[in-house]
Amino acid sequence: QILTTRIDIIASSGWLGIVLSNPKDPGPAYVSKIRRDSPLKGNIHLGDRVIAVDDKDVQDMKAFHVADYLSSKTSNVERKITVLREVDVCDDGKVGEDIKAILSSTTSEISEDEAMSTSLLDNDVSLIEDTVDFFLQFKTDEYYD
Repeated sequence: QILTTRIDIIASSGWLGIVLSNPKDPGPAYVSKIRRDSPLKGNIHLGDRVIAVDDKDVQDMKAFHVADYLSSKTSNVERKITVLREVDVCDDGKVGEDIKAILSSTTSEISEDEAMSTSLLDNDVSLIEDTVDFFLQFKTDEYYD
């Protein structure tokens, strides 16, 4: 069973590290990408539909305008981003075990050498992502903050 829930996310000042896209069907802009170094990672999810920013209704705005509005508030101490999120629940109202299993399987212990290699690789990947993201924003309907 899928439940749609409204969630308020408090974002601190600065860059958010998310990409918003326009849905194919009418509806609010949604989170289509979360950068691995995003300060919102773990709080905002792929597919979250942004419906308000600081209590201003943005449901009818295109992704570009929502991203622009979020960017205009970058210097605020905090921003409240209200999203709609679909959550898989069991009949007893608890989050589905399949989701818990997926989340727990994404973490694993690695050695110190592997951590160093991973960190260096992450930096390289991050630089490539930044470059690709910069050029892609001119070619797609995805908008960045």
